[in-house]
Amino acid sequence: MKSVTPVMQRKVNLMKDYTTDELVSELERRYMRKKKSDVIDSPEKAAALCADIRDKKQEYFVALLLDGGNRLLEKRVISIGTLTTSLVHPREVFAPAIKKRAAAIIVAHNHPSGDDTVSAADYEVTNRLKESGRLLGIILIDHLIITKSGHKAIGL
Repeated sequence: MKSVTPVMQRKVNLMKDYTTDELVSELERRYMRKKKSDVIDSPEKAAALCADIRDKKQEYFVALLLDGGNRLLEKRVISIGTLTTSLVHPREVFAPAIKKRAAAIIVAHNHPSGDDTVSAADYEVTNRLKESGRLLGIILIDHLIITKSGHKAIGL
């Protein structure tokens, strides 16, 4: 077994000055900096990150939280709806984005029916989120509909 060196002991003593949340936050920041996630610069790349909701039997509404360089900070499930609807409110969409200091978001939801037709409700939610994001200074880049056979960008 390796013995504790004075340098290691100093590092351990320094860590005692921080809370667990601060240490986890620093580790996460360092991990993300090293990871250098890909830039999400197309609907195809965003849809690939949402592939896990393609086969869901209920509507899932997810948000991709992006930094200023359009790199993924976090993917968050915002709501799980019924077979045909998903209730979404701007406060639930933007709360995690504000907490993570996101510069932009891309939202997506699945259509379990497989029909990629954009409904009036889809347009309404998109417009409400776009306006809310404008007020908050968080850009809504796109809204995607994910189906078993592919995806459709609502476009902004």
